[in-house]
Amino acid sequence: MGIQIFVGDEEAIALSAGIVDTVQPDLLDINFGCPVKKVVSKGAGAAVLKDIDMMSRLTAACVKSTNLPVTVKTRLGWDYDCINIM
Repeated sequence: MGIQIFVGDEEAIALSAGIVDTVQPDLLDINFGCPVKKVVSKGAGAAVLKDIDMMSRLTAACVKSTNLPVTVKTRLGWDYDCINIM
C-alpha cells in the first residue's frame, strides 16, 4: 500500500512525510502531476512542473523526512510549450 501526497512547500512536505511514516505504508508517492484547479492554485500538483528546482527541493525534503521509499507521479511538463521532463 502506498500513500500519495501533494504539497507546494518544503516545510509542508517534510511534515506530511512524517505523518505518513506513522501509518507505515509500503511507499510514499509525491504527486507532481495533478492538474486539478484547486490543487494547482495552491502551488502543488502539476504547478510544481513550472519550477523544476522547486520540484527537486521538495523531493529532497521528502526523502530526508522519511525512511520509506519515495516515488514521484509527474507529467512531461506544464503544457506542450513547457516540456521539461524527459
